[in-house]
Parts: sequence; C-alpha cells; structure tokens
Amino acid sequence: MNKKQTKQFRFIRRNIGLFLLVMLLICLFLSTVNAAENDFGIVHAWIKFEDGEWQTAGIDGVTLKVHEPFKLKVTVDAKVECDVYVVIGGPGNTKTYETVEGPSKCGTAQIPEYVEDLDCPVGWNRTFEWTVCPTGNWTQGTAPLNLHVFFITMGEDKKIALGLINAYISPEIWEGTVHGINGDSDSTTSQNTPGFEGVFLSALFAVMVMLKRKQHN
Repeated sequence: MNKKQTKQFRFIRRNIGLFLLVMLLICLFLSTVNAAENDFGIVHAWIKFEDGEWQTAGIDGVTLKVHEPFKLKVTVDAKVECDVYVVIGGPGNTKTYETVEGPSKCGTAQIPEYVEDLDCPVGWNRTFEWTVCPTGNWTQGTAPLNLHVFFITMGEDKKIALGLINAYISPEIWEGTVHGINGDSDSTTSQNTPGFEGVFLSALFAVMVMLKRKQHN
C-alpha cells in the first residue's frame, strides 16, 4: 500500500465512526417523528379510500377531487389515568377538509376541533371513525390532514402527533353524493398556502392543561 492509499484509508477510518453516528441520529429522529406511542398512550391510524382497503395512515402522493370522501379510523390506548383529547385538521387558516360523519369536525390551526374523553383509567381504549373529504377551499396543491392526541394528567402531559394524509387536491368535482354533500356543489381556490399549526395547537394544549388542573385544585 503506497502513501496515498494509506492516507485515504486513514481518512475513511477516521470518518466512518462519524458517518455511523450521523446515520444513527437520523434513524432515531425519524422513529421519534413517526412514533405513535409514548409513556402515556398508544395511537394507531388508518385510511380507507372509496372501494379500497384499510391502509396505515401517513399516505402521500395521492390525488383527491373536491368532496371525494375517504374514511379515517384512529385507535387510542391510555397507559395512565388521564383526560384524552383527539384533534384532526389541516394546518393553517384555510379549512381544507371537512367531516362528513364522525365524532368531531375537521378543524384549522386557529379553530381546532376536538373530541374528549375525561377521567380515562389505565388500559382505557377507544376507536374513532370519521368520513372526511376535501372542501374545495384549497385546490391545485397538496393539503395535509394531521392528527393530534393529547394525554393530560395532573402532572406531566404528553402529545402524539401523526400526519394522516398529504393529498394533492384536484379542482375537479367528485360526482357522487355522501350524506348530503353533493359533488356538483361549487368550490373555490384559496390563494393562501396552508401553514403550520404548532403555535395554535400548543396554545390549545396549554389551555386544556390549565383547566384540567384548575378543576382539581
């Protein structure tokens, strides 16, 4: 092995550890982002399109027409005694999805809608199901639909967040009718790109925690 090859070998050997460390951190980050479990609870979610089968949520690269319905199923398990709040909705101020049928409406960043279960014991579980469709307020672009589950106790409080679907919304109108939503209804295209809901949902979370603790004082 000549001097040049020796230097190259030493360079690779010195940096292989750094490379492996970076890859490990990336894997840990991705597993954290996509995790559906923490110390307080477990969350699973599925999506079902028309004439399709249930598939794990987190779907990207699909196209939906305005008012084209799909089903959403979420299961929540509590590991501790807590109050559970389940929120579904799109980011930003534009209402990109609406609930056709289900326990709660699809909210926005400024007006989050939720369904609650109070005083859940250890081992509590519940299945939530919605039928959801694009409103037509945002078309010719992608529109995410997210899930946030809050586990609120008298002590530490935790949240699980999952991306349910990130669909491209076609300006075409779905031709069917689902529970009073007519595919022939008009749609409008918003010029405001959906943004991020973190600040507003964090504020909602803080308010719910404050109310919970105030009730027990």
